[in-house]
Amino acid sequence: MNSQRGDPFVLLDARVTKFFAVGQENRKLGVFVEFFNLFNTANFGQVYTGNATSVNFKRPSALMPGAGYPFQMQLGARFDF
Repeated sequence: MNSQRGDPFVLLDARVTKFFAVGQENRKLGVFVEFFNLFNTANFGQVYTGNATSVNFKRPSALMPGAGYPFQMQLGARFDF
C-alpha cells in the first residue's frame, strides 16, 4: 500500500548578503553568497526501475529532473548608488 509515492523531497537553497557603506550615505556595496542544495541531498523522486523481474526493481535509476544537482555555491557583489 502506498508503495509508489517515491522518496522524500529535500532541497534547501539560501542566500546571505552583507552590505557595506561606501563614501556617501546613499552608496553601498552588497557582498553575497548563494547556496544551492545546501544539505547535498540526492532527490530521486519517483524515478525507479519498474520491471518487477529485474534485480534493480524499486532502486532509483536517475535523479529527479530539475532538482537532481549536487551542492553548489556562488559568490557575488552588487554596488548600489
